Amino acid sequence: MRFEDVTSDVNELVSKMIDDQFPNLEGAIIQVLFDIKKRKSGGRYVVGRIKKANDEMKALATNEDGIAPDYIMFIDKNVWQVLEDRDKERIVFHELNHCEVNFDSENQYRIKDHEIQGFYSEIDFNSDDSRWSERIGTVAESVYDPPEEDDTADYMS
Repeated sequence: MRFEDVTSDVNELVSKMIDDQFPNLEGAIIQVLFDIKKRKSGGRYVVGRIKKANDEMKALATNEDGIAPDYIMFIDKNVWQVLEDRDKERIVFHELNHCEVNFDSENQYRIKDHEIQGFYSEIDFNSDDSRWSERIGTVAESVYDPPEEDDTADYMS
């Protein structure tokens, strides 16, 4: 299968990020899954993405208590495993920025597009590394397209 459940530390990170940065998402149910195959879009690796759960997704993802997710977040497992903790936070923060909740609306849960290349809120959150997205893209590339080793490297020294 292409998708698998994330480890508890990932769910804890998402919960903590919601508590600390996204109080508007307090009532939303977000299921997080690892994607174990590489995904590219527009020539770039997709390390994280989030979707509003449609009826089909809800039917497939409803848990034993009858609770269905409002959103499903997908994280590239192969890249996630080599990232530093701060970069994992950056990915989760970015994906949660896509969630727009309005409990006064009939369509309570929506996905919003980027305001700029990312989101205005990311400017402050990532002030220590404004090029984090490019760097994580380079990490993803190194995971999926590692440089070839020189076959003639110093075997005769």
